[in-house]
Amino acid sequence: MVGATVDEAEELTAHRVLVEEWRSARDGELRAVTSRARGFLEAEGHGPRYYPIDAAYRIRVALETSPDGARVKRERVTGEEDDHPLVGFVRGSVGGRPFALEATRTLAGKINVAFRDATCGAESYGFRYATVEQDERGEWWLDFNLAHNPLCAYGEGFRCILPPPGNALDTAIRAGERRFR
Repeated sequence: MVGATVDEAEELTAHRVLVEEWRSARDGELRAVTSRARGFLEAEGHGPRYYPIDAAYRIRVALETSPDGARVKRERVTGEEDDHPLVGFVRGSVGGRPFALEATRTLAGKINVAFRDATCGAESYGFRYATVEQDERGEWWLDFNLAHNPLCAYGEGFRCILPPPGNALDTAIRAGERRFR
């Protein structure tokens, strides 16, 4: 943080606190959501594992919205297909590489991207989810520090939505939740 302004230093500290609070809530959520995930976590003796927090993985993005009512078919790990509200595409750059990720709306109304990256399968689960959020200035952000594994990473019987083929990043996103074991 050498050379950072006071405002930048405060923003980085606030970001770190936000990510740490999210991680604590995520740990509790996984234990509470289902006995399958809880049993898996307790058998391992720890909660999820995370990459170190890195502000470089908090990416300002452009959100290109689709027409209202647009829907997209998404496959689940069970092989079923469902219709989901298509928000549009999130465009940004990570590690100097541009990306465009298809974004859908969750049942809770959040904008979500399901993605794969070069860590998936080895360092992280086969795919992860991340939420796109708008700040008080109206800017859109994709914070990979908040990327998380789907529930199917913790047990069988979950109907997790797979990322579309175009949501594969050719770079390693070493942020967010790691492979559990």
